[in-house]
Amino acid sequence: MGIENRKFRRVVVGPELTASFVHGGQLFHRIGLGNVSLGGCMALIPGERSADFESGQELEALTLNHELLPSDSFTGRVTYALGAGDSDMTWVGIGVQFLEMGPALRNSLQALVDGIPDPD
Repeated sequence: MGIENRKFRRVVVGPELTASFVHGGQLFHRIGLGNVSLGGCMALIPGERSADFESGQELEALTLNHELLPSDSFTGRVTYALGAGDSDMTWVGIGVQFLEMGPALRNSLQALVDGIPDPD
């Protein structure tokens, strides 16, 4: 397996960190995340709600839900949608790039990511 070249450190997260956003006029509330970095995340969308996700689309009113993060909203962009529209998929991984994040949230997210140790 090759070494990833990423601008930001990415960490695996659990149910304590979720995201909420609006896409295609629909609210997606407290969606689980597989990982997060200062630059984006992988959201786990229920397969039956994934058909309309495509690379390049914007997510509005994006918020990261965690007790250590401010509830500031910002925008995001879909970078990939693995399995979107496949009715056999229970969960679909949606890559999200963070856009226009305010400094308070950026600093808090950086502190949260820095506080999660790398797996052994």
